[in-house]
Amino acid sequence: MLTFSTFLVAFVFMQIHSTLSLQMNQGGYTEFHYGCLLALNGVLIIFFEIPLVPFTTKFKPTSAIAVGYLLIAFGVLAFGFFDHFAVYILGMTFFTFGELISMPLVMTLVSKIAPPDQRGQFMGFHGLAWGVALAVGPSLGILLFHWDAGFYWKFCFLMAAAGGCIVKRLKP
Repeated sequence: MLTFSTFLVAFVFMQIHSTLSLQMNQGGYTEFHYGCLLALNGVLIIFFEIPLVPFTTKFKPTSAIAVGYLLIAFGVLAFGFFDHFAVYILGMTFFTFGELISMPLVMTLVSKIAPPDQRGQFMGFHGLAWGVALAVGPSLGILLFHWDAGFYWKFCFLMAAAGGCIVKRLKP
């Protein structure tokens, strides 16, 4: 179930690099604005990842990952509600802090739940979730976005939130 929850969130991750730029372009924003959002993501990671990791490891891994996935969900939800650059910045901030909280802990959790002699297999299978999300996420995301852009970001919210709920229910 951890791998499935990761697939759900990884699918949403792929939308940042595909459909978010389409959404912003439809709102009249340029590549410069989109680039600023991606730069914000990178800057937040540079300044907050190292200080945040020791804090997040104080919590039960499944709880921290679930909180991270929910922050990602609320970040993408913001993209679909208001077409204002400040809202995009807020959404990207939520998204990035969700990434900062959850991603370092996921692989740690995979290694903890795997039998020692099968860690490589577990990690490889878990990594497959990202590969499948990369293969289907952008195409399916763009298709859904063009079908109904308003529904699309709510759908992404539900996927990431479902990923968080699934992880929260896991027993590490």
